[in-house]
Amino acid sequence: MKYVSALIFGIFLPFFSIAQCDQPTGLTADNISATSADLSWTVGSDAIYWRLEWGLDGFTIGEGTIVDSLTEANYQLLDLNPETSYDYFIRAYCVDDTSSVAGYEFITLPGNNLTCDADTVMLDGGIVLVNNINAITFGPQASCWGNHMDGDLWYLIVLDEPTGIEITTNPGTSNDSHIALYEVSGCDSEPSYNQLYCSEDISGSNWMSYIITEELAAGTYYIQCGTWTNSSGSYELEVNSVVPIILPPNNECENANIAEVTVDGSVVTVNGNGTNATDENNMGVAHIWEAFSIDACADVTLDFCGSSPVPVIIFNSLFNSCDIGNIFQNGSLNTDLCTDGNQAMNYSSLPAGTYYYPVVADESLGGFNEYTLNISAVTCAIIPQPDTCLTWLAGPWGDFNSEFEGAPVPDTNGLCPTYTLDILSIWASESYEVLNFLESVEYTVSVCEGEGAGSWPVEIAILDSNQNIIAWEESCEISFVAPYTGTLFIGFNEVGACGESSTNTQTDNGYLSISCGGVVIGIEDVIKPQFSIYPNPSNGTINIQNLSKGSDFIVEIISISGKTIWNKNLSLSLNDVQSITLPEVTSGLYLIKLINLNDQSISVQRLIIE
Repeated sequence: MKYVSALIFGIFLPFFSIAQCDQPTGLTADNISATSADLSWTVGSDAIYWRLEWGLDGFTIGEGTIVDSLTEANYQLLDLNPETSYDYFIRAYCVDDTSSVAGYEFITLPGNNLTCDADTVMLDGGIVLVNNINAITFGPQASCWGNHMDGDLWYLIVLDEPTGIEITTNPGTSNDSHIALYEVSGCDSEPSYNQLYCSEDISGSNWMSYIITEELAAGTYYIQCGTWTNSSGSYELEVNSVVPIILPPNNECENANIAEVTVDGSVVTVNGNGTNATDENNMGVAHIWEAFSIDACADVTLDFCGSSPVPVIIFNSLFNSCDIGNIFQNGSLNTDLCTDGNQAMNYSSLPAGTYYYPVVADESLGGFNEYTLNISAVTCAIIPQPDTCLTWLAGPWGDFNSEFEGAPVPDTNGLCPTYTLDILSIWASESYEVLNFLESVEYTVSVCEGEGAGSWPVEIAILDSNQNIIAWEESCEISFVAPYTGTLFIGFNEVGACGESSTNTQTDNGYLSISCGGVVIGIEDVIKPQFSIYPNPSNGTINIQNLSKGSDFIVEIISISGKTIWNKNLSLSLNDVQSITLPEVTSGLYLIKLINLNDQSISVQRLIIE
């Protein structure tokens, strides 16, 4: 049989015969791994079967591995070598003829390109060379990485006993590295990731990365290694045992100590230390958290007078919860208050409540180890007043109670339904009585969806049984905490109009919907706009790529002091790229804010100007 086969190929079907039937086209290699690839091609019009020959890149035709008489236009190659270039050639066989040969080249992935194929590195075992030239991205986008487009390599480290480790990278052909440390489970099916640490750049012009950990329990840990876009290449990786770091107790927002500040009272001084702090809440630099509460409207000043050394920058962002997707207020920088060169932030007309402030702890950016934070509050110079109009021509209606028996209630698991009165839309200058609100539960009232939503600008007021305003908002949605268990009233007016002065007292403007704290069922979560910026660091010219669904956006460039230095309205479809050249700006750290004008969702990334 071998003789006959050789005779057929040698005499009747010479490899270099002049083709009469169609040459195969569309050759490709898909699902490439470190050891396999799925080959496929497009069928010619009269082909009966195909002959495949494959081998290492550059092999001589006739000396490769031959797979003959293929009746399907695809074939899976197995037992390949990692990170190796291969060629394959296809010839079609027709009834009386053969086609000319068509070829294709592909490269297998590195052996440790996929998480669960990670190479083992030895603790204190010396340098490992990471080279992602032929790698693809695989695994999650680590939290501190601003860009995840070049390939990943994976390594694992096994700790026999509890210890701290440090992961160090040094330049090779690439002077950039991204690294992250994970716990990984599910390699027998679909891997699941728990990120422990993340690093993108050390500081300044050194774009390598470094991680030092707290004490890690004995077990297996995975290291994801990548590079910035267009920075593929090699760099050195070392994993060594160290005395574990101790994170500051207020490294995370939820652990901030809350200072009680008396309005028009004495200054409250807080002493802190940011040593070993991380960027746990993705603010762009290592930071820790301080918090304060006030019981009345106040103008608040935060100053670092007395801190040494004097930092280069401080944050201006202030939040009213540890859900830091939205900044409550950006403060104004005060450089005149402290006589020692330290800086201060002023915040105006803060309502009674608790506020959270991030303290810069990245020494490379002038942040603090030890610091003194002084907090003072004086009665609001201008007390914010809601619209004085508490007049509604219609209501209070009881439709919500007849339909749902009152406000929604969280169940024992903290799950809360969303009740939507979709039998009618709201009109301007009407009110509703709603029963069964629960004390201390956070509620959201919305008329953002439904028939006619957005027809006129909405003003919502929440009132107690004595007609005192609990909350007020010029928006289609308002959130508030119920002050007691019982009945509340919800009033709707057109912004800038009161009662009969409105022209929309019979114009539909959305369905009344009420949800409460916990996991809200029935409302689709708002997806924050996702975007990438590059190059970063930049000389002032950057590209912004929209990675979410198309929309109209506002793009703002904000200095670390909170000043908006550039803004523009852009209409971006999915994957659209907009090039921006900033006006003359000084080098330093900036924030880029992208606001989706359709759903008002916000996403923020940092930008470094060199």
